[in-house]
Amino acid sequence: MSTAARRTASTKAANKAPAPENKIDLDHPFTTAAGQRIESVTARMLTVKDMRETSSEVGEDQVAFELAMTARMLGMVPEDLDGMSTRDFMAVKRRFLYEMGQG
Repeated sequence: MSTAARRTASTKAANKAPAPENKIDLDHPFTTAAGQRIESVTARMLTVKDMRETSSEVGEDQVAFELAMTARMLGMVPEDLDGMSTRDFMAVKRRFLYEMGQG
């Protein structure tokens, strides 16, 4: 690899934002409809399969898509997110957007 190519690769790596932590501590713990107390959530990497399955489940509704994909990322169902504070949800959504290549 040439010196110029190494510099370009090094610059790209330096400019790339670090991946966020997988565990997200919630400011406002909540209880799911199933009665499970949630104080933190753990995000996983989303896949194209997740996108395909979620799209076929929710159709064209963008809000439902984001909620369903966020729930999948956390190993939950969308209804589990109903009790989450909007402040915590926005922190989780930032992670979702990162996973979707938008953060």
